[in-house]
Amino acid sequence: MRKTPKQERSSQSVETIYQAVAKILDEEEFSKFSTNKLARVSGFSIGTIYQYFANKDSVLISMIHFYHIKIIERFVSYLQGVNVVDVALEQALDGLVDLAIDAYCATEKWKKSLQRIGWLKEAELESQQGYEQVGAALHDMVARYHQSGQTGIKPPDKDLQFIILRSVCGCLRYAALQNYQFEDALLLRKSLKSIVLTLLHNE
Repeated sequence: MRKTPKQERSSQSVETIYQAVAKILDEEEFSKFSTNKLARVSGFSIGTIYQYFANKDSVLISMIHFYHIKIIERFVSYLQGVNVVDVALEQALDGLVDLAIDAYCATEKWKKSLQRIGWLKEAELESQQGYEQVGAALHDMVARYHQSGQTGIKPPDKDLQFIILRSVCGCLRYAALQNYQFEDALLLRKSLKSIVLTLLHNE
C-alpha cells in the first residue's frame, strides 16, 4: 500500500475502499474487478484510490493481509478468553472449529474470493508469525485445562501446533480455492474437531 493511513480520516477511507471491494466481489468474479469500478462503488476518485494503492492487485493483496490480521486476532482472542472451569475442552474446540470455518470457508462470496485470490496470486493469508501466535494461544489454553486437572491431554509443542493448524485451515482453504460446497456442514464440523482431538491425544 502506497500511503499508510496516519489519521483517522485516512484509515476510514481505506476501510471504505475495502468495503467497496467486498461489495464488488459479492456481485461478480474478481477477474472483472477494476480500479474504475472500485472508484464508482466506493465514491472516491481514481486519484484518491491511487494515493493508497499502486494498482488493483495491490488493493486486493492489502485487503487480504488486513483480513488475515483480523482472523488471527479473532483466533487468539477466543483461545485466550476460554474459561476452562466452565467450558469443557471439547466444547472449546467446537468454538475454535466454528471460527476456522467462518474464516476460511465462509458463505460470503467475497470472503471465498479473497481466499482464491490469495492462492492464485501467491499472497500468504497466514503468515508464519500469525500461525505462531495462534499456536501459542492454543498451547496456553490446553495448558490451562491440563493444570486444572480437567484433562490428561498435554499442551501441544510447536511441531504439533503446526500440524493441527495446517490440517484444519489447509482443508478449509482448499475448499475455498476449489469453490467446494460441503453438503453436510455438521460432518465437516465433527470431522475437523475429531482431527484436532486425535492430534492432541498424540502428544
